[in-house]
Amino acid sequence: MRVLEHGREEDTEVYRILWRNGKRYYSVIFYPGYPGLSDLCEDECEIVDPSIKDQFILHRYDDGTEALIHWIIMHGNLHDDLLNHEPGAVFELGRRLKINYRKNERFPGSPPLDKLHKSKRFPDAADHEDDYFYCPRCYEANQKNAIMIKP
Repeated sequence: MRVLEHGREEDTEVYRILWRNGKRYYSVIFYPGYPGLSDLCEDECEIVDPSIKDQFILHRYDDGTEALIHWIIMHGNLHDDLLNHEPGAVFELGRRLKINYRKNERFPGSPPLDKLHKSKRFPDAADHEDDYFYCPRCYEANQKNAIMIKP
């Protein structure tokens, strides 16, 4: 999904869609070098490409707010790091996108990254045998705050 902020010439990729106080917000990285995600209200932009395909996961925050979040930022702390503008978060996002793009280039039609992080466990998954996070397209998981659905 891509949006164009009013007054800008270039559109940008959306990594989160959030509903707050009856309004829809799109979380974007405004320009190369920007340190993390910022929210654009639906009144401040227009949708250029509405397709979200199967790239987004429904996420429920502790306060009951719901959002659709791009799967590539859901693993590890990247989601929080991008929102808090932590150093290196945008670089990590770029790294993950590049790896995913290369895999799909080499193997057309293949699902995205199978494993994203080693040595991290799902918070409530004591019954899991291994220590890997999986792409939601490849693995069905039910975490405390997120629902991942295998296509």
